[in-house]
Amino acid sequence: MKINTNDIDIGGTHLQGYVSVNYQKLCKKLGPPIRSNGDKVQATWVLEEGGIVATIYDWKEYGRSPEFVTDWHIGGHDSDALTLVRRAVGSGISRLPSGNSW
Repeated sequence: MKINTNDIDIGGTHLQGYVSVNYQKLCKKLGPPIRSNGDKVQATWVLEEGGIVATIYDWKEYGRSPEFVTDWHIGGHDSDALTLVRRAVGSGISRLPSGNSW
């Protein structure tokens, strides 16, 4: 599994679900995140395995340091991203409610 490498194309990924896990566990399992000073995302992990791409990110956690976030967004091209994150992180994965599409 590749994690946070520059050759992973995240173009076209979008919200697939959520993972409830603390920042420290994510860092332990995946290493440090890609940090940014963006207005909507401060910390991101990018994963790729077998052509499946997943992102884990703190969407709009305004005024809150990523170290205190426990509910993260999962992005991907399709719901296979949820399976990839489950393998990498463990439990705590939830899908989007039925009928929500982006």
